[in-house]
Amino acid sequence: MAPEPFLVGLALFDLVYLLVTLALADRFFSKTPEVRDPVFSPPVSIIVPIRGKDDGIYENFLSLSRQDYPYVQVIFAVGEPNDPALSVIHRVIQDCPDRDISLVISDRKIGINDKVNNLENGYQQAKYDYLVFIDSDIRVGPDYLRQIIPPLSDDRMGLVTCMPAYRESQNLPAALELVGVNSNVFAMFIPLFLLGGMRYGSGATLAMRRQVLEEIGGFKSVADRVADDAAIGQRVSEKGYRVYLSPTIVHTIHQQYSWREYFFHTLRWNRTIRAVTPGAYISFALFFGTFYAFLVWVLNLRNVWAMAFFVSMSFIRILLMSYY
Repeated sequence: MAPEPFLVGLALFDLVYLLVTLALADRFFSKTPEVRDPVFSPPVSIIVPIRGKDDGIYENFLSLSRQDYPYVQVIFAVGEPNDPALSVIHRVIQDCPDRDISLVISDRKIGINDKVNNLENGYQQAKYDYLVFIDSDIRVGPDYLRQIIPPLSDDRMGLVTCMPAYRESQNLPAALELVGVNSNVFAMFIPLFLLGGMRYGSGATLAMRRQVLEEIGGFKSVADRVADDAAIGQRVSEKGYRVYLSPTIVHTIHQQYSWREYFFHTLRWNRTIRAVTPGAYISFALFFGTFYAFLVWVLNLRNVWAMAFFVSMSFIRILLMSYY
């Protein structure tokens, strides 16, 4: 049996799913945010777990330190006294003398997940009861806190999370990562949220009240988990709280990737999906429609329809990315 009909079937399935996601994305971004008090702005502590230097790390840290928000404490949490990011953190502290910025260096461990260890060590220094945990490779806008904190004015809201968008790729492996992640994140998160199945958090943003974090057992409850951000969302949901996907997009800066880095990052991404939702991982093969359409075209280079099919699949993914 020729492989083309099978590949076309897989690509068509993904095509339909992407079209549905496009329609849902339009509804998602045009929907009025679920905010009880739009000017709700309690003091906030931001905790950033750090290990090593990411691309654009100075600008990332600066974007958090210069929020247009009344009371903000920023805590950078590092596990090693010789971490290469320390010089950048000191520079940010020096460049923002009027901001409340702290540096925590501690190798204290509560589990096997080093990121969670850093989060816990930083959390111990948090002054305020509204907390934001955010990965070190994330860059945000100046009104970031004004957008993600107001939903927490509703006591039923346990967690606010955001979708990350990759930016500023400067070579082919980084560009492939950008296209794959940006379109696939939309395709995973938006249908889940709008159809009422949002139970996961993203390390791009985890905003919550201290009381909720303590209710789920604190960071000790996820210290041995691979996907700690997703696990926090699950535990919040299990306690009866809502997980809210904010329409605010934050950005991940990955300018340069080697092919080796691209391969292992993709491998880690898939391992994380398998750990969090094994069922979704098994079905993940259905969502590589653009690649399947490309294979159909390669097998039928003289067929104009095969080329048009591949171009159409690529165009829809670009449309999804345009929301970023």
